Amino acid sequence: AARMADTMIKKRKPKPERSQTLALVLQGSIGQRVTVDLRNETEIEGTIDSVRSDFSISLVSVRLTRVNGKTTTHAQMYIPGRSIRYVRLPESINICESLDTAVLLRRQRQENRRAAAIARNKKSVAAAPIAKKPTLSFAPPMAVSR
Repeated sequence: AARMADTMIKKRKPKPERSQTLALVLQGSIGQRVTVDLRNETEIEGTIDSVRSDFSISLVSVRLTRVNGKTTTHAQMYIPGRSIRYVRLPESINICESLDTAVLLRRQRQENRRAAAIARNKKSVAAAPIAKKPTLSFAPPMAVSR
């Protein structure tokens, strides 16, 4: 019976850690001019404004070139990560420095979130009124006269 119970328990395989190195490189390259090739063959050139961990990119000072060669300019543009095929980085970007910058920024954000959470918890504990213990009072039984 013990063998049967052992075979019925399925062990979950540990999930591999997702590597986000490329997203970190882009996050560390904020302010750099890049070219993004989309899956629909559109080419977008602009300055990186922000990058999310799902690889979505916000660009400013954008020049969009469609497959037919028509070019338009935009002040800003958001590109969902699922529609990106390639991101062409300029040769001037030092990938090691970009990674270091991104890791430092991520650590600062995490520390700021922790500090804010601790401050919120302290504030809520300090602001919470101290509950008084309920007092129980019993009236002596009344004598019933007939």
